Amino acid sequence: MILNKLWMFLHLIGLALWMGGMFFMLYCLRPSLHEQMEGLPRARLMLSVQGRFFRFVFLAIALLWISGIAMMGNAIANGLSPLPLGWHVMAALAGFMTLVFLFIRFVLFPRAHKALLAQDGPALARLMEDTRASVLVNLGIGVVVMAAALFGR
Repeated sequence: MILNKLWMFLHLIGLALWMGGMFFMLYCLRPSLHEQMEGLPRARLMLSVQGRFFRFVFLAIALLWISGIAMMGNAIANGLSPLPLGWHVMAALAGFMTLVFLFIRFVLFPRAHKALLAQDGPALARLMEDTRASVLVNLGIGVVVMAAALFGR
């Protein structure tokens, strides 16, 4: 019983890190930067913040996958079979969210750094917009995942 609560606690910590960070970046940091800074300095700061945030996203993803698999394993070991449909939806969408994050981190982020170093403003603007759109997709999917977890039992 206590182990399940520990797994759920770790799961919620991972959820708060990732979802809260995406919300903050999209709806607090990005608009504030657009009001206060222009061009390359704004992009330089945003990329710096993203680089720091991405380290925490890796931690969040690890917490979410490890705790989620552990909770599913505990449920199966305790005779819950088949697992609720919502859990399968949650796991599938979490896999997609993880892939979207990996695309952001290992494709868009390095390209944006390269465009920043080359001072290629138009390319950098496109990449930052692609990142924003990808994060928005992940945030939306995250809300659906939370709904699946809550209502799909």
